[in-house]
Amino acid sequence: MFSAHTRVFRCLFWMGMGLALNCGAEEANRPGEQFHVRPEFRVTEQPPQSVLVPSPGGAQPIAGGLPRDDTSIFGTEFLKVAKKMSSPTMGPDGRVYLFCADGGAAITRVEGGVVHVPDEGAVLRCEPDGSHLEVFCRGLRELHDGALAFDKEGNLFAGDAGSGNGSGGRWLYLVEHGDYGWRSGWPQSALGETRNPWMAEKLWAARFDGQAAWVLPPVANVTAGPWCLTHYPGLGFAERYEDHFFAGRPTQQAILSWVNKPNGAGFLLIDQQEVVENVAVAAVKFPPAGGLHFWTGDGKAFVLAAASGVPDPQMEEATQLLEGEIEHKVPLELEALLRSPDQRVRLEAEWRLAVSPDGEPMLREVALAPNGGPMPSIARLHGIWGLGIMARRAEAKTPGAGAKVLEPLVPLLEDDDLAVRAEAAHVLGDSYVGAAFEGLIKALRNQDERVGMFAAEALGKLGRPEALSQLMLMIRESGDHDPNLRHAYVDALVGLHDDAALQQAARHESAAVRKIALLAMRELHRPEIAQFLHDEEPSLVREAAGAIHDENIAEAMSPLAALIEKPAADEALMCRVLNANFRIGQPANADALAAFAAREDVPEVLRIDALKLLEGWHHPAPNDYVTGAPQALPERDSAPVSQAVGRILPVLEKDAKSPEFKEALAGIILANSRSMPIPAK
Repeated sequence: MFSAHTRVFRCLFWMGMGLALNCGAEEANRPGEQFHVRPEFRVTEQPPQSVLVPSPGGAQPIAGGLPRDDTSIFGTEFLKVAKKMSSPTMGPDGRVYLFCADGGAAITRVEGGVVHVPDEGAVLRCEPDGSHLEVFCRGLRELHDGALAFDKEGNLFAGDAGSGNGSGGRWLYLVEHGDYGWRSGWPQSALGETRNPWMAEKLWAARFDGQAAWVLPPVANVTAGPWCLTHYPGLGFAERYEDHFFAGRPTQQAILSWVNKPNGAGFLLIDQQEVVENVAVAAVKFPPAGGLHFWTGDGKAFVLAAASGVPDPQMEEATQLLEGEIEHKVPLELEALLRSPDQRVRLEAEWRLAVSPDGEPMLREVALAPNGGPMPSIARLHGIWGLGIMARRAEAKTPGAGAKVLEPLVPLLEDDDLAVRAEAAHVLGDSYVGAAFEGLIKALRNQDERVGMFAAEALGKLGRPEALSQLMLMIRESGDHDPNLRHAYVDALVGLHDDAALQQAARHESAAVRKIALLAMRELHRPEIAQFLHDEEPSLVREAAGAIHDENIAEAMSPLAALIEKPAADEALMCRVLNANFRIGQPANADALAAFAAREDVPEVLRIDALKLLEGWHHPAPNDYVTGAPQALPERDSAPVSQAVGRILPVLEKDAKSPEFKEALAGIILANSRSMPIPAK
C-alpha cells in the first residue's frame, strides 16, 4: 500500500494526463504528414479508447483523451474552492504545489485558520494530506492547468499567460514569498490600458534597469497565452535535452523546448527551439512508458519519441519501476535508485525512503557522501530532500525532533558541491535547525549567489538578531543587481522580527541597505516607511510611494499626500500622490488637488488626473483610481470641491486646449454645477 507521499505522487503524475496504456499504437502522423517535427523525433498517434486515468479507486477510462481534473486524492475540503485550484504538482520536498486563480479566495486550513488569496493568483503548498497549507508565492496572473514544473535540482518554474494586450507571457522562477506583480485590479484602473501600473511600470517585463524593486521579474518574456508544461525526466531523448522543459501553447501551434542557465541567484532561458510545429497542443506529459505524450484540443493523443526507435535498456528499466516494480523494492535497493538517470525514479525512491522506518540512515549516508565520490551530486540532493521530509514528519509528532534529524547535514554548508551547499541551507532553514546558524552565516558570505540566497532565507527563518550585521555587510557588498538575492535579504530582515534592526537598516548610509529596509517595511505594512518619501535617492522615494499607496498603509498616507506641494518629474509617483489626497478626502485635500490642477508647470495628463479625482469626490468609484482594486469609500461633501474649483475655473478654462483637458473640465463642472460659485469677471 502506498504511503501518503507516494500515493499522492502517483495520482498527481497521472491526474488529468490521459495515458495510452495499450500496446499497438498506430503510426498515424509521420513527420511531414500533419506536424512539422525536428528530425531527431517522430510522432505516433494513440487510440483514444486506450486512455486511462488512475485514481485512488483504480484506473478509470475517460472519453477522448483530454486531461481530467481529480482532486479527491487529498481527502480534504480545501480544494473545493470554486474550481480555483489547478496544476497540482508534487515537489521534490514532498509537498504538493497548486495554483490558486486570481479573483479572491479564502481557504480554511485543516488545522484551523484561513489562507487568504485576495486579489491575485498564487501558488499554494501543503503536505500530501492537505495539512500546513500556505501561500508559497503570489502575484501570478493565469497558469494553464499543468503549467508548474520542477527542474532536476528542485527549482520551481511556471508559464504565466500574460495579457496579450501589450504585455508578454512570463517564464517565472518561483521562490518562497516571492511577489510577481500581478493584481486582478490592474485592468480596472481608471488610468487606462497604457498608464495603469502593470503596463506603465512594466511590472510584467523581464529584468531591466529602473525596474520596481518589490516585484520579482520573469526569467524571460514569452508569447502571451496559456502554456502547458512538463520537465524532461532524463531518459528517452538525446543527451542535449538534459534538464530541458517542454512547453505547449495552443495559439502558437507548437511544442517548444528550452533550458535554464544559472545566472546569479536566478536563471537565463537558453536553447529555445520548436520541436513540433503545426499542433494546437492542450497538454503535455512524460509517462512511464517513454516519449512525450501530448494532447490536442480535439482530444487526440500523440507520442513524441526518438526517431531512431532503438530500444533503451535504461528506459525499459525505468518504465518497469514506475509501472509498479518499485513498490516491491527494499530500502537498500531504493537507496541505489537515487542514482537513477530518470528523475521520476529518483523521486519515487526518495519519497519511499522518507517514509520508511529504515530510510533515515540511508538518506543521510547518500547526502553526506563525499563530493566527487561514487554518489553523484543529484543523488545527494535527493538525500537532503528526503531527510527534509523525514524532519517535518518527525516534528509533527514531537516538537524539536525535526531539527535532530537534520543536524548531521550542517557540515554540508561548507561542501565543495555548490548545489549541495545551497540545498542544505534551504532544508536546514526550512526546519529551523538552530545548530546551523554559524554555518549559515558563513554560507551567506559565499561568492555563489544561489548559496547566499538560500542562506539568507534560512537565517530569516531562524530569526536571530545577531545576523543583522552580516546581512547588512553582504547587502552593501553585493549591491542591488540581483532581484532574487535582494528578495532573500528582505525575507531575512523581515524574519528577524526586530524593530531596532529594521530602523538601523533604514538609516544606513548605503542606498542598497536602505532599499532592503524599505521593502521589508512594505511587507510588514509599517508606517515608518514614510521616512523614505524624503530619501536622497529618487528611486527609493518612488518605491516608498508605491508601497504606501498600493498596499494601503493608512498611517503613512498623509505624508504621501503632502508631496503634492512639491511635484516630482515622476508620473508613477505623482499618480499615487494625487490619489492619496483623494483617499484621505478632507477639504484640505480637495484644495490641494484643485491647486495642482491649476498648475502650469506639471504635465497635462496629471492635471487631468486631478480633475477626474475631483469629479468623483462626492460619489467615489467602486474601484481605486490607480490600482483598480475594490474600494468602499463613503460619500463626501461636494462643497469643498465646488469652492476650490470655482476659484481656479478661469485658469482651467484658459488652459483647456486639448480635447482630453476640455472633457475633464466639462466633467467636473457638470458634477458640481449646482454648488459651484461663479467667479467674478
